[in-house]
Amino acid sequence: MLLNVNDLNVSLGGLHILHDVNLTVNEKEIVVVIGANGAGKSTLMRTISGLSHPTSGSICFQGKQLEKMPPNLVAAQGISMVPEGRMLFYDMTVLENLEMGATVYHKDKARIKKNLDYVFSLFPVLYDHQDRKASTFSGGEQQMISIGRGLMSEPKLLMIDELSLGLAQKVIDMLFKIVKQLNENGISILMVEQNVKQALRIADRAYVIDNGSITMSGTGEELINNDYVRKAYMGL
Repeated sequence: MLLNVNDLNVSLGGLHILHDVNLTVNEKEIVVVIGANGAGKSTLMRTISGLSHPTSGSICFQGKQLEKMPPNLVAAQGISMVPEGRMLFYDMTVLENLEMGATVYHKDKARIKKNLDYVFSLFPVLYDHQDRKASTFSGGEQQMISIGRGLMSEPKLLMIDELSLGLAQKVIDMLFKIVKQLNENGISILMVEQNVKQALRIADRAYVIDNGSITMSGTGEELINNDYVRKAYMGL
């Protein structure tokens, strides 16, 4: 088991957001979390990454407890997040944004070059325009930068919060193919995604979170064929 979240409770601003959440991600899995807006999905991702801290429960990654670690040390363990809304450094170039993802080993120039080459092989448009400011790119291209930045730390687990938000379907299809390719190359994926049907199609396993609690789990195929999920989250 790569990641084990056990009985996780999180309170923010006096509100109890996550309630006894249990979730696992195994090596080379794609795990998807679905749920309505405000259900607690992003809080879960932020807590795993160290940006929020639980009131109780545990987060174990490759045998190490993460719940009290700051974000930089969580990243050093091999977890990287592609945040909702991309959260780029918009006045910085593509190259500078990508290099920000390599702070874990910032003195190793050869390693940075190797990982830049990998990102540019996935997203040739970024190579062609690496000296342009991030603010001048389309939403889909900015998402490529955000994914690329996340890959620069060589994560064992890549967490992606709302991959498809605000993007055209053609771009969404391309990004989902990239996620599948990354997984086939050995990176485990934990995704929060509102494009439920497309996410479940590539998921090994999935969880439904409702009002801060996990209410359902199963394989991607099981959930995509579940009547409640189809009605509540796919409009079918």
